[in-house]
Amino acid sequence: MTGALAKLAKLSDAVQEESSELVFQAADQGADYMRELIKGRGTAFSARAAATGLNKGPGRVRTGRMLRAVDRQVQRGAAKAFAAFGWLRDYELYFKFQEEGFLNRWSFGGAEPTAANLGKLRLKARENSSRTEGMFALRDSRTHVRDVVVPKLAGQFTARVKRRVGK
Repeated sequence: MTGALAKLAKLSDAVQEESSELVFQAADQGADYMRELIKGRGTAFSARAAATGLNKGPGRVRTGRMLRAVDRQVQRGAAKAFAAFGWLRDYELYFKFQEEGFLNRWSFGGAEPTAANLGKLRLKARENSSRTEGMFALRDSRTHVRDVVVPKLAGQFTARVKRRVGK
């Protein structure tokens, strides 16, 4: 009986430690994937802005603030582990508009903005507003974690627990 209890205690410890690691890895991979989506889902405007030197990076990276705000947090307790990822640092309202899309009611007076003339351009209301499509980086990274990352990690979790406990 003592051997069975020892094996059960070993199994309990392995499950707790490995599940905590699974949660950490899922959040880490979710944050990494979200950053990739931000860099990869530009607009026609962001491509022109990058070509003129206005954007500091690819995709929707103008200043880098939105990209740097992506982080992950993990809380581990005795019986549970919780994780979150997304814009967890220095959130700014414009992140939401980039995520969900927005209606452009303003233009730069017909001139194309460049790094040299940006401070000189005046915004003016458009007669026909255009729509900037959302990048859906947060939404799609959550879906990726749920559909791709967690199933892969679950298989690794099972194998690691079996290896630690001795099947």
